[in-house]
Amino acid sequence: MYTEDAVNYLKSCCKDENGVIPSTFGRFYCGITNNVDRREGEHDADYLGYVKAKTFAAAKRLEARMHEEGFDTGKQLGHGQEDSLYVYVYKKNADTKE
Repeated sequence: MYTEDAVNYLKSCCKDENGVIPSTFGRFYCGITNNVDRREGEHDADYLGYVKAKTFAAAKRLEARMHEEGFDTGKQLGHGQEDSLYVYVYKKNADTKE
């Protein structure tokens, strides 16, 4: 999946109950991981979507693009391990942990 296709897909995962993609994404978190299920539990969040990048470098580039789009990427932008290929998004709420 090309970066812009992945950006568009992850943004589309953030549709509201009326099927509308928000104009801003500050209420959403984006990160990278090597284990989607584990991270979902650690964040105490329900993931809206994720994509698998071909390389760690590609995952970091996609995470950076999501940051440029306005997603909260926390203080760990670009961190992870060499096998961190999954880029995920979830909607933040009072119970989620970044």
